[in-house]
Amino acid sequence: MKYLLHGKDEFSIRERLVVMKEAVGIPDVRDVNIAVLDGKQVTFDRLIADANTVPFLAEKRLVIVEGLLGKFERKNRNSEEELSGTSEWDGLPEVLETLPATTDLVFVEFVENKKNATTPANARNPIFKLVKTHVENEKFEPPLPKQLGQWVVNRAQAEGIKIDNRAAHTMASSIGSNLSVIVSELRKLALYAQERTITNDDVIGLVAYTQDANIFATADAVVDGRSDVAIKLVNQLLHDGSSPQYILSMMARQSRLLIVAKELKAQSASNDEKSKRLGLSGFPLSKTLGQAERVSSSRLTRIHGALLNADHLMKKVSTNVGLTTRQDEELVLDTTIVEIASLPNTRDS
Repeated sequence: MKYLLHGKDEFSIRERLVVMKEAVGIPDVRDVNIAVLDGKQVTFDRLIADANTVPFLAEKRLVIVEGLLGKFERKNRNSEEELSGTSEWDGLPEVLETLPATTDLVFVEFVENKKNATTPANARNPIFKLVKTHVENEKFEPPLPKQLGQWVVNRAQAEGIKIDNRAAHTMASSIGSNLSVIVSELRKLALYAQERTITNDDVIGLVAYTQDANIFATADAVVDGRSDVAIKLVNQLLHDGSSPQYILSMMARQSRLLIVAKELKAQSASNDEKSKRLGLSGFPLSKTLGQAERVSSSRLTRIHGALLNADHLMKKVSTNVGLTTRQDEELVLDTTIVEIASLPNTRDS
């Protein structure tokens, strides 16, 4: 069989390759019957030689070629290579048609998980044109942020793990789109819960990402003006040991990030520049940029002013020694959240 595996979901592609590797004979001779070739370096003759090698003490041989299509993307070729073209590979369709039944040949293209990144498996790629009618084309795309909670549920079911929906969505929102981390944490939770269903309390208590995620969720709720949600999250954070000043500082950090995000958009900055300036990537970056779209510049400025004022009040409170200091700080925090919720969100001109 011949395959083309490509897309931004590197985790799922690698899992697919693991399944293919495990199907190659018994473990003792598996490594001998698997060849992994660097598509940027491999020659046509080397690929033919590996593809036509007879398997050793096994029924199958697996040949994996990584990055061959990407090598011939226009942006990756200099003018000299463009003049020479891909003539060395013109015989590839014939090789694929006459491939021994004992060989599985897999072309793999890992695509960078960025918004504008595209797979080299496209109509303009010369190698794709040669192989497209001869291979099983499998594209792997990571779940969208809004699909991530259901992805956790589906993955748990596939592994025989029981998890309730709320716990799955808490994992998704706290860990983000790093699927390998999600699976690792899911398996740890399954060991802890044993036969019972994993609950939201299990996730909050055992997954290291959730405390930070609750901080960010609180900041998001404050900026979005959802005071009821924000106060509930603040009370949970206070109960878990976070100080009012720490919570306030994280809110201020988020408002600063959003102000910078708006400035970067006005400057037509690239995604790489936004990531560098904000110090964010992946899911946190896309979430921050999306929130910046929803909140007006005037509202952000007033939010930042309210938070600075609250910080000033808290510092005044902290200089007084007394039993009510902590309670006073919490009152400042709650009052500020309610104040921010009432701020208008006038559309940017």
